[in-house]
Amino acid sequence: MSSLSGEVFRAAAVDMAGRALSGLLLIALAVIALFVLEGGSVPAWAALGAVIAIGLIAFASRRRGAKNETALRQEVGRHNEYSRHLQNSLDALQRVICGDVDAEIPFFLDQAVLEPAQRILSEKPAEKVRLSVLLPADDHPELWSMRWSAGHSAIGKLKYAKPIADTLARHAFESGEAQYWPDTTAQTEFEQNPLASAPMRSLVSIPILEGDEILGVFNAISSEKEAFDDAEQTFLASLAGVIAVAVSVWHKDQKDAENF
Repeated sequence: MSSLSGEVFRAAAVDMAGRALSGLLLIALAVIALFVLEGGSVPAWAALGAVIAIGLIAFASRRRGAKNETALRQEVGRHNEYSRHLQNSLDALQRVICGDVDAEIPFFLDQAVLEPAQRILSEKPAEKVRLSVLLPADDHPELWSMRWSAGHSAIGKLKYAKPIADTLARHAFESGEAQYWPDTTAQTEFEQNPLASAPMRSLVSIPILEGDEILGVFNAISSEKEAFDDAEQTFLASLAGVIAVAVSVWHKDQKDAENF
């Protein structure tokens, strides 16, 4: 985080220095142009053309510097937003586990983790981002069950029962390693859901671990190709860690209820 902030300030300093230097250069060239107009050997139009060209280059450089500074500031803001959400999720989870907040784990995952994360990741106006936690179904462990989600319809969530072997998410589930497909249409084994409100073009699938056991996967999908950059993938991986703790607590509660 500090390195990004440093880059912002360095970019601002470089931009200010560039403005000052280009201003001095334009003054010097203007003096030369006037000298030429008074009888120098270089044609006046050539000197004035040089002044205009240098001025345009300096203006373009300043604009590039301003754009770089804006981009860096946006990047810092984005990382701050990711950090705040992760911290808020961890704080809320601790309060739920300790009983300070009267909330169930399913409510916590939907409302405090997935829905805010979906809003953060939906950067483009037309982009559709959907998040889900998939676990093997209790009665049919060969099928996925969508236990928690954000961006998916309630009916789609309830009816979701795809064979694990027929989904790209199976790779994360079987290998225990995060997977990223920047363009799902390039995958021959991928089949688009014809009933989906928006096509799935990008997919991040991260295993949910409890010790050495893989409980399921945390999926992030987008209607945009190459939607998840390195920062977003890191954010999703960190979020998967919070989800894993919550799912482990939920599993324990389920087992305790069955044995009661």
